[in-house]
Amino acid sequence: MDISKIQIAIVLFVIGKYYNIVKSIVTPFEKSKQKYSSNQCILKQKIVETMSHKEILLKLYEAADKCYMKVYALRCIRLTNYCPYLINIPHGPDGYTPFHKVCFHGNTCLIEYMLAKGANPFLTTYTGENAICMALYFFLNHPNNNDFTCLDILCETGCHLDISNIHYDIFLKAALNNHNKLLTEWILVHNKINILSRSYSEP
Repeated sequence: MDISKIQIAIVLFVIGKYYNIVKSIVTPFEKSKQKYSSNQCILKQKIVETMSHKEILLKLYEAADKCYMKVYALRCIRLTNYCPYLINIPHGPDGYTPFHKVCFHGNTCLIEYMLAKGANPFLTTYTGENAICMALYFFLNHPNNNDFTCLDILCETGCHLDISNIHYDIFLKAALNNHNKLLTEWILVHNKINILSRSYSEP
């Protein structure tokens, strides 16, 4: 190796060492900010721990109902993690659970998270609508959204629309009336009879 290459290697080494030192330096402001964030998390956890289960359910239900906003989605995660069994408790005159509300807003990340925490997609509202029905409302209300990932996830749990169920016709007609071709196709392809027939036809 010639002198110039050695010099370059030394310079790169020194720069690398300096960069790591600089990167590891935390300013007093950053330390204060980190401490504040940590204290806020501890405070929020203590507040949750002092609440009754009824109060937590109300908070979780409110967060699920507004989960399209990041702050409420994060609150959903925190409360679900603390009291996971509350996600299946109905609340209000319609019998919606917090999980139903998350499905109603088509929040794929929260749907996956709550399923992992024990959410029951087969529970129905007082009018007989399951998690798939609630998620279908989201796409009827947002016809430009064609990402049906949350519907597919719910389908994979075994939650389907039965063709003999009154809600199947309601959602199919609503999709047709909205001229939502992709949603109409999804409903037709993913009804319970078609899914069962495909599973039997597979080797």
